[in-house]
Amino acid sequence: MSFNCIQKKIWEHKEFFVLAILVFALYSLISFPNHYFFRTSSTDLGAKTQALYSVITGKIPMYRFGGNYEVNTFADHFSPILFLFAPFVLLFGSYTLLGIQVVFLIIGGLGVYKYALYKSEQNKILSVIISAFYFCSFGVINALEYDAHYNVIVAGLVSYVILYYEKNKKGPLIFFFLLIILAKENMSFWL
Repeated sequence: MSFNCIQKKIWEHKEFFVLAILVFALYSLISFPNHYFFRTSSTDLGAKTQALYSVITGKIPMYRFGGNYEVNTFADHFSPILFLFAPFVLLFGSYTLLGIQVVFLIIGGLGVYKYALYKSEQNKILSVIISAFYFCSFGVINALEYDAHYNVIVAGLVSYVILYYEKNKKGPLIFFFLLIILAKENMSFWL
C-alpha cells in the first residue's frame, strides 16, 4: 500500500482520526505521568517489564516477586505475545507496556469504528460516536491509570474478530483469533 493510498484513507475517515489523536493524547496523559511520578503498580507492570528485559537478554522470562526468589512468567500467566513486545523495551524502557497498551486501545477503537461503519451502512458520524463510547468506557480508562495488563492490550483486538466473522473473511479472522489466544491463557474464554 503506497503512502498516497494511506493518506487518502486517512482523509476519507478524518473524523475518526481526529478522535483517535485526541484519545491518544488523553490516554498518554493518564498513563505516562503516573508512571513518571511512581504511581504505577509493581505487580503486573513491574513483573512483565522484568520479564521483557529477561527475554531481551536471551533468558527465560522471569521476574522477582516479593523476596529473593524468581518466578517464571509463563508459570504465572502463559503469554507468548511477550516475545513480540520484548524488542520495544530497548527503545522505551519501563514505559514499553504502557505505550503498547495505549496503541492497542487505539487500534481497538479503529476496529470498533470499522465494525460500526460496516453495520451502519457507512454512517461515519454514528461510527465515530460509537468509537467514542468505546474510548470512554470506564474499564479502559481505569486500567490506564496505574498498570498494564495483557487483557487490556488484547481487548482491542476482539472488535476485529467480530468484524471479520461478520464479513466471513477467514484469513484475518484466524490471525486475530490466534493473536488473542497468544496474549494470555484466559483470553480463550472470550473467544
